[in-house]
Amino acid sequence: MLARDVKLTLDTHRFVLKPYVFAAHRYNVTHAPIILRNLPRAAAPGDYAAPAHEYHGIGMIERVEHLGRTLRLSCPLVAPPAIMLFARLVEPDIVGGQLDEVASAVAESAQPIQPARRLSRRSDHDFYRLLSTSDPHDPTTGLRQLGRPGGSIPLRGQVEGSFSGRFSFYDFAAYRSMLVGRVASAYEGAVSDQLQVWRLEEHVVRLEDGKVEGGTGPIFDGGFEPDWKLANEERLLLPGEEPEADARYEILITGRGHSAWGSFCLRGRVRSWDGMITLRKLYDADGGQRGQWLYRGYLIGGNKLVGRWRDTFTDLQHVGYEGPFTLTRRAETESS
Repeated sequence: MLARDVKLTLDTHRFVLKPYVFAAHRYNVTHAPIILRNLPRAAAPGDYAAPAHEYHGIGMIERVEHLGRTLRLSCPLVAPPAIMLFARLVEPDIVGGQLDEVASAVAESAQPIQPARRLSRRSDHDFYRLLSTSDPHDPTTGLRQLGRPGGSIPLRGQVEGSFSGRFSFYDFAAYRSMLVGRVASAYEGAVSDQLQVWRLEEHVVRLEDGKVEGGTGPIFDGGFEPDWKLANEERLLLPGEEPEADARYEILITGRGHSAWGSFCLRGRVRSWDGMITLRKLYDADGGQRGQWLYRGYLIGGNKLVGRWRDTFTDLQHVGYEGPFTLTRRAETESS
C-alpha cells in the first residue's frame, strides 16, 4: 500500500515539473541568450537577433531602495532546479523496481530528520551568479565585476574532471504540438533518457587585443572555426600560473564521452559574464551522422552540470528540439 502511495507521489511530482523541464520556449535555462557571446553589452534586447522565447525575463528588473542603496532584483531561473529535481525523481534507485524498499525505509524511520551539515561555500558561486546577472545590458553586472569566485577568470579549475549523468528527450510529436500552443502536450508526452559519461579538460587562453570572447566561429560549433586546434593557441595560462591583472582570459573546454549511441567529442567554452558553459557534442560513428548537439548550462553546487541540449539543424532564430541534461562529478576513484 505504501509502495503504491510512494509511486503515486513520484508520478505527481514528475507531472507537475514537466512544463518547467521540457517547455524550453517558455522557461529559459540561461540568464541571457546563447547568441550573446561577450557580455555585458549596452544594446537593448531588440538590437540583436535572438529567438523571441529567449527574451523572457530579460530586463524584468525591480529596483528596491534598501538602507540607502538601490538593489536591482530579478527572479532566478526556475528551469535549472526543476531539471535537477526531475532527474532525481527518475533515478534508478527510486523507479527501478525498488519502490518496496523505499516504502519500507520511510515506514521504519521513526527518528526526526536532522538537518544536513553542508558547507555553504559549495553554493557561493551560484549565489554570486544569481546576484550579478540580473541584466546583460548593464555594464556593472557579471561575475568578473564581483571579483569572485575565481578572480578575473570565473569557474577556473572547476569544470575539469569526469562527470556522469543522463540526458532526456520528449516525445517529438508531443513536443511539436506543445510548441504550437497545445498546453496538454506539455504533460502528456512520453519521456525517455539515456546515460552518458564526460571527461572534460580546461584550457585558459589569454585574449589578445582585438580578440573577442566567445570566438568567431558558428555557435553550433562552440564558437570555433572549422580548422581550430588547441595547439594553435599561443597564450595558454598554465595550471597554477597567476593571471595578469589587466589581461582578459577565456576558458576553453575539450573532452570526450560516451553513451549508448557511441563515443563522442566535446568542445566549447565558458561565458565569463554568467559562467554559462556551452559545448558542442559530436558523435564519432558514421562521420557524425548520429548527430551534432549543442549543450548549454551551468555548474551548480560545484559538482553538477545542469542545462539543456539542443538540435543543430534548426536555426537559432527558431525554437529547436530541446531536452534537459544533468551530470554529476565523479569521484577520482571512479574516473581513474
